[in-house]
Amino acid sequence: MLNNGLCETCSPTCLTCSSTNRNLCTSCAVGNVLYMNGTCQLLSQTTSICSLGCNSCIQSASSTYMCTICSTGFMLFQGFCIPCPVGCAQCRSQHLGACLSCVPGYFFNAATQTCSSCNILGCYKCNTLGCNQC
Repeated sequence: MLNNGLCETCSPTCLTCSSTNRNLCTSCAVGNVLYMNGTCQLLSQTTSICSLGCNSCIQSASSTYMCTICSTGFMLFQGFCIPCPVGCAQCRSQHLGACLSCVPGYFFNAATQTCSSCNILGCYKCNTLGCNQC
């Protein structure tokens, strides 16, 4: 925040704040909810407010809550976190279900943009040729 030509830090609960009021949050750190009144509150204290798989959300003008950051294994779609397909650690919301990376025990298939199971007992990392790491 800028005050008389000097920079002041935002309130500790804010990630960013208004240029005129250090206590009026414009965004919150991951794991917090941004309320319409410009305050941030820990998501763990408001777990039932945001959708499942949501790491950070905001309160909209209609008092509903929209997710802004999803947990690993979820993708952001129209303000909600929806699960990625099985085996995906990260997936694209622009191409619903297209994987970006895979969880251990799966490998990325570039042709289909999906994650396929290694299907090898005890295999942690694999590719189309077989197991790379047990």
